[in-house]
Amino acid sequence: MRITDMQRKVLFVLPTLSGGGAERVMVHLLNAMTTARCLTPILVVGVKRGVFVNRLPENLKVVELGSERARTVLWRLHQVIKKEKPDVVLSTLGMNVAVCAVSMFSGGKFRVVSRLGNTVSAYLRDAGRKGVLPKAFEYLKSYMVAKISDAIICQSQFMMDDFVHAFPSVMEKCRVIYNPVNCRELDRLASEDCELKGTGLYIVSTGRMSYQKGHDILLDALSVLRADQYRFTCHIFGEGEALPSLEERSRRHGLENFVSFPGFFPNPYACMKRADVFVSASRYEGFANAILEAAALGVKIVASDCPGANREIKELARIRLFENENPADLCRALKEIIDNGGGRAAAPASSEKIRSRFDISKIAREYEKCLCEPG
Repeated sequence: MRITDMQRKVLFVLPTLSGGGAERVMVHLLNAMTTARCLTPILVVGVKRGVFVNRLPENLKVVELGSERARTVLWRLHQVIKKEKPDVVLSTLGMNVAVCAVSMFSGGKFRVVSRLGNTVSAYLRDAGRKGVLPKAFEYLKSYMVAKISDAIICQSQFMMDDFVHAFPSVMEKCRVIYNPVNCRELDRLASEDCELKGTGLYIVSTGRMSYQKGHDILLDALSVLRADQYRFTCHIFGEGEALPSLEERSRRHGLENFVSFPGFFPNPYACMKRADVFVSASRYEGFANAILEAAALGVKIVASDCPGANREIKELARIRLFENENPADLCRALKEIIDNGGGRAAAPASSEKIRSRFDISKIAREYEKCLCEPG
């Protein structure tokens, strides 16, 4: 019997169903794989809450662990795996460590596939801002994932090269599978009315309000843009622990009438579609879903030249890269757009290249191939 003819039970394990990029990817995959010939997917989630709860397939079996923290769900996860007897467990984010720990103590009776969430070297540097011990702890977790996983999915070639540099022995385990875009859903959402208006250059940015996403860099650039008498409106979508400090930074720069923080928006794509420019100021990324979606909609993009996949996306889409963590260079990029007429141009041919390469149907097949491999 061929591998593709064998029905394999696969557990998808993640902390929550909140509005993050990793959660979006997993939900897209679950919807695409409910009819897969070789897979029977089951979702195992730390806490069944978040915006993606209502986007799960109707007949999907869902098991809740009771906590989104990996270290508190080990016994419950062990019980679920013992009961379900999966052939493969695919995990992401903090659940990678939990699955690897359970595998280590259960004799490795299932295949462990770990999807990395971020570029490891940049993530460890970020952890180092909190001290030596937090960085060492995060390194040990990454080492465990590298050692125990049977396959490691990296979101970009840059991420894979970075991970292999940190853990050279894992090269044969690693493979690159890019994040998907659900083009049909994206077009449907983008066609809806945009509730948020603005004057001047219409700027949109999205992402969790955190140090990693660099919204403070964007605000610093916009303060210079305002001081130089340029007209613009910027909407920054997202939630997170850094929101209060970002709102205070915006007030300190006198940007209250130029910048808004709508929070988590169920549909930012209607505004993204109508934007003159989408900005990503991240300090590091794995693979920026929002950049991919903006590119698929044909929007002009200004993005940081940060550790991650931005240069790989740039080969297919029109992206103006600015020096990482440099507000002045970001400001120059925005001024160039305004000085060259601003305004939103028609969607370029690069949009079709993005759609062809990253559509969910193509990426789901790549995941199916990985999950159906023997081992």
